[in-house]
Amino acid sequence: MDYWALGHIHQPGQVAADPPAIYCGIPQGRDPGELGARGCYLVDVDAAGRVTPRFVTTDVVRWHLLEVSIDSLADDEGLMRACREAVGGALEAADGRSLVIRVRLVGRGLLHGTLARAGYLDHLRELLNEERSSTPPFAWVESVRDGTRPEIDLGTRRDAPDFVGDFLRTVAAARRSRDSTDPDEHERWRGLLRSAVAPLFEESLRGRRHLAAARPSDEALATDLLAEAESLGVDLLLAAEEER
Repeated sequence: MDYWALGHIHQPGQVAADPPAIYCGIPQGRDPGELGARGCYLVDVDAAGRVTPRFVTTDVVRWHLLEVSIDSLADDEGLMRACREAVGGALEAADGRSLVIRVRLVGRGLLHGTLARAGYLDHLRELLNEERSSTPPFAWVESVRDGTRPEIDLGTRRDAPDFVGDFLRTVAAARRSRDSTDPDEHERWRGLLRSAVAPLFEESLRGRRHLAAARPSDEALATDLLAEAESLGVDLLLAAEEER
């Protein structure tokens, strides 16, 4: 067998090298789950059985996810400008294709409360669509979603003698352990972080079967995932405080 042409999976890519086995892809992304360039593989096989695959883009419109942070934004004008620049940058990088964009607002800042006002996100989407949605290549914003969090002084809360402070000090200790010169301290925290995700990636049969390739490295656990856990944990604890 010189070449396996695989179908059903819409994500193009090579899954084996000898012989080559390639998912050809789909000529046009159909929904927000099929992001980025779409097309198919054109494969030449010579008389000796040598295979030369080449991906050819065939899409006309691309689905695109944009994240815009509110961390340094102070007002509506700043938010509009940041969204406009993000949409424009995405369109310039789209190889002349039109885009259907889902914008997700992230980060912490003063605008968090503003975004919760009724109709605000819909109005923001309408304003963005007035600018680049008329002539091809167009950029049409399908939705604007709020994933922001309220502004908080983590340093002040970390020093507080309460449960939130205890939580933040624990996170800080875990973060410091990356650079610790004490091998026992480093290994203790690495083991704790690993055990936190073990129920998903190791103890679950489905997790072991389907998520093995997505299991985070020790570096990711101590950086990106720890930062996300800190933000989520603070939000949940502060919400619990307000309910009391």
